[in-house]
Amino acid sequence: MQKNSTLSRNTYLQFTILFLIIILFVFSAYFFTGSTLIWNADGITQHYPALLSWRETLRQLIFNHTLPAQWSWQIGLGADYLQTFSYYTIGDIFTYPVAFLPVSAVPIFYSLMIIVRLYLAGISFIWASTKLGTFSPLAKSLGAVSYTFFGYTAFAAFEHPFFLNPLIILPILIVAVNRAVTKQRYSLLVLMTAWTLFNNFYFAFMLTIAALVYWAVLWIQNPAFRSVKRFFKLAVAVLWGLALSAWLFLPGIVSLANSARSGKSIANGLLLYPFSYYLALPGTLIGNLATPTFWFTGGFSILSIFALIVVFNHHRFDGHKRQLLVLLLVAMFVFPIFAAIMNGGSSPSNRWSFLLNFPLGLALSYLIDHRQIIDRRDIRYSIIFSLIACLSLFYISKFSLQSSFGLVIALLIISIMTLHNQQRWYHLITFLVVANAILTMNLNHQDNSDPSQSKMITKAAVNQLTKQQANYTNYQTNQRSYVANPLNDVNGISPASNLASLSAIQNIESYWSLQNGSLGLLMNQLGVANSNPNDVVSNANLDSNLLNILGVNQVYLNSDHKLANFSADNLAPVNRQTRQVSETAYPLFYETKHQISTKAFNALDSTTKAATLADTTVLNSPIKADRSSFAKTLTTAKISYNDQVHYQSTSQINWSSEPTLLPNGIFLKKNSKLAGTNLQLVISNLEGTPFGFSGRFKTALATNQFNAALTKANPSQPTSYRNNQSAYTWNWIKNNLTNLDTQISGYTLTADYLGTSAKFTQTGKNNLSFYNPRTTIVLNLGAARNYQKDQFIPLSFDKPGNYRFTAKIVATPTDHRFRTVATAAQSSKPKFKISKDRITITLKNAADHERVLASSIPFSAGWRSDDASIIKVNNAFIGLKIPAHQRTVVITYHTPYLIFGILISGIATFGAMCYLCIKKFKHK
Repeated sequence: MQKNSTLSRNTYLQFTILFLIIILFVFSAYFFTGSTLIWNADGITQHYPALLSWRETLRQLIFNHTLPAQWSWQIGLGADYLQTFSYYTIGDIFTYPVAFLPVSAVPIFYSLMIIVRLYLAGISFIWASTKLGTFSPLAKSLGAVSYTFFGYTAFAAFEHPFFLNPLIILPILIVAVNRAVTKQRYSLLVLMTAWTLFNNFYFAFMLTIAALVYWAVLWIQNPAFRSVKRFFKLAVAVLWGLALSAWLFLPGIVSLANSARSGKSIANGLLLYPFSYYLALPGTLIGNLATPTFWFTGGFSILSIFALIVVFNHHRFDGHKRQLLVLLLVAMFVFPIFAAIMNGGSSPSNRWSFLLNFPLGLALSYLIDHRQIIDRRDIRYSIIFSLIACLSLFYISKFSLQSSFGLVIALLIISIMTLHNQQRWYHLITFLVVANAILTMNLNHQDNSDPSQSKMITKAAVNQLTKQQANYTNYQTNQRSYVANPLNDVNGISPASNLASLSAIQNIESYWSLQNGSLGLLMNQLGVANSNPNDVVSNANLDSNLLNILGVNQVYLNSDHKLANFSADNLAPVNRQTRQVSETAYPLFYETKHQISTKAFNALDSTTKAATLADTTVLNSPIKADRSSFAKTLTTAKISYNDQVHYQSTSQINWSSEPTLLPNGIFLKKNSKLAGTNLQLVISNLEGTPFGFSGRFKTALATNQFNAALTKANPSQPTSYRNNQSAYTWNWIKNNLTNLDTQISGYTLTADYLGTSAKFTQTGKNNLSFYNPRTTIVLNLGAARNYQKDQFIPLSFDKPGNYRFTAKIVATPTDHRFRTVATAAQSSKPKFKISKDRITITLKNAADHERVLASSIPFSAGWRSDDASIIKVNNAFIGLKIPAHQRTVVITYHTPYLIFGILISGIATFGAMCYLCIKKFKHK
């Protein structure tokens, strides 16, 4: 009896028991089967490598008292360590214990920290609800369950663990604002502002908006809170918190401003979402999708939605305020511009919607304690919402009676009945909230117990992949490598992997959220097909010349594809990848024969730009401007679209998808001058979109009729008795009514040349992370072969539509003509020594005139030198303008604004300590 009494009064104990029950149903299978919670996409390719890298940094700091290098050569071509990892691990306090664990235990730690974050999110809610209102222990514990387990956490827990941190911060931040405004107590606000900004600058933006909205509500409700003095104190507290976190926050923001993500069109150019988004929205509120549409994860507790309806009906809103609030909420989900603003002015991501679950959790707590106020109007509105949500879920399920949302609908019906029958309330309320949480968390992860379909990687596989990175070794010092994605059959949707950053080599491919903006611009100018804001260099089109110019002297590939000037002779496979090495890789620093102005370079086409970089340095103000000799060796092949008669240098192609027996494509005219070259298919002026619903419908019917006619006309094929055009039409419409956004979903173009397949994916406006619309791209067709005969290069689009573009094929020499300029670059190499954040360069001789030394080190304002002027060359890299008679040059790197941030944070910390001491002294 005493135990039951203790349990009924202790909110934290109640929540802990309910939490453990839910965790048992959601996560126990992973631990019993040896699996981890490391996702086979960004989990293993980003978050896990970042955690291991951070572990090494922490161990060096704690045990060896050594600060990490500010410039890391293990991040792509080189990048700022602090700026890159400020988004991932440095601000995440839940990663710090990893320093004390062996590498083999890190996968388990990674998984356990997800559960710890979830638990603390619930604890944070309980603490905040105690400060913001008066609720019973049961109301607070069930509100915490509702707040902790919903669609957002069902997605983030399995895919992006640090996305859970804002759920811990939000309730405490709201309490901090409340204390500051209502009680003029600012210490907690200072602390929470600092933690919010330190944790992650991206989520800090959303959390700041939430805090501002709450402050505005308090300001409007009570005139006493509007004094200038109160506002001044509030502003000082916020600025103090900002100052405490400045050492990490400022470099991160500067990096974001100069990243490949900046400068994109707001909301990806969308004025409205596709119609299917609106049809799915009501159902998504309670039934989370496996792949969230525009990152709206939904999956809110059903009873919390009903609670919101009750609060709206009974709380102290006058009619106009209620209508205004409803319209504002609707507008935020209806118009992409709102999602874009909440996403920092970029893509229309509804990731911000996790903020809504805090007031929803409070509403549920309120409903539990005030069930007696439920009236017929509340029941009526709840039934109306339920009917709309059911229809929406039916639509999402493609009108299937075998919908995966069957249990959600059943839970919805039971919840309505419970709302109506208050006598059963206490018997069912806990069950309904807990069952809802278990269902939401498991709904889209049922396949993870099947090894052939699971998106989670086993502990054994993670540890094996980690150990394998030691097998990658440098071919020569201070040179770079390219490593293809090593994940094999567990590879997910990520375009690349950062696992090789754990090895001794310098892999040029870097898949992090913050990438060098100048480098991204150059890769776009060169037409690198797979370049995107998260992976700017990508595989450099596997263009052997470009790889060499970037300093790559070895590649590890998942195929036997042979690169020009790379050899696999007498080289054993590494991690079951083919290793090839090159003797023509450019050094880190070199001089070129020619120079060209940035303006003239930007006016060139993509292939000429790439060829120009082989023997020319691009400068804003060249000492002596002239044109590249190597670029003059390019050959533009003669081509013809779909015929072998009208050959020309370029072909204007208007592509419209229609049934055809033979593929569409380009004929390449025979030409002996193509010997010793690499063929590049240049696509420019690319326009067009996939068909909408009507166009796809017509294309599908035409294709079905075409195939049926072919089968009927072919006497070698057995007679088909299944052909039914009406049934095909009915079934096609039923299966495609939920896919109404194809016009904004992007497409893939594929070209095939004698067994070499090259692809380009045009990202659609519904792509939130990789949206990077391109009008010019280069597809690498590989070495010219069988050029004594005309060759046919099939082209295909994966989605039917109307497309327009200009095509040409450029042959770039990879023979002695390239080796000559590569040898010249190598012979110009100065001696240099790389140490921590410092490079000492010794030239072969001191010239009697000013000279420019080019490099393949990505440009950053952090590079400095007292011996030479550091300039941007080749649109993306640092160059050194060396004065006459100067032979030794020392360059150093300092993270931009780090010193300034440390100074500000130091002053703020000293001020905080003085304040605490004075306060303690006065108290005595």
